Amino acid sequence: MIIVKVYILDFGIARRILNDKNELKTPRVSVRFKGTIPFASIACHKGIEMGPKDDCESWYYLMLDLTVPGGESVRPGKFIHHLEVTPKFARIAPHFCSGLIWKRMADKNEVLKVKEECRTTRRVRSQKVIDSKDDPGKIVSI
Repeated sequence: MIIVKVYILDFGIARRILNDKNELKTPRVSVRFKGTIPFASIACHKGIEMGPKDDCESWYYLMLDLTVPGGESVRPGKFIHHLEVTPKFARIAPHFCSGLIWKRMADKNEVLKVKEECRTTRRVRSQKVIDSKDDPGKIVSI
């Protein structure tokens, strides 16, 4: 019997970042923690204002949990193995998410620019899953 643990992340707890005039609101100085601890963004843990970049970061953690063998990818002893089997894009995505600072994150063109940087920086042409006894399911660049 296989038991599967499924987490549901609700992005509905976010607040509007634009006011009635469609202008970016001033970020709050302090924010209470709301969310699921394993998938919360760094900003959420620090108690600072969150926005669309934090949704991306939370989604990234959720995807890691669903795709990394055994889940809980940041468990001691497992993280190094995770870095070895994770595609390049998954390793660089958090850096691009963190590049979307508060003033820039409501600008659609800026978000699209960062997305394009992700696409062009990713030098992996394709990936192949290797099935072997030593390292089942290892993803490599080809």
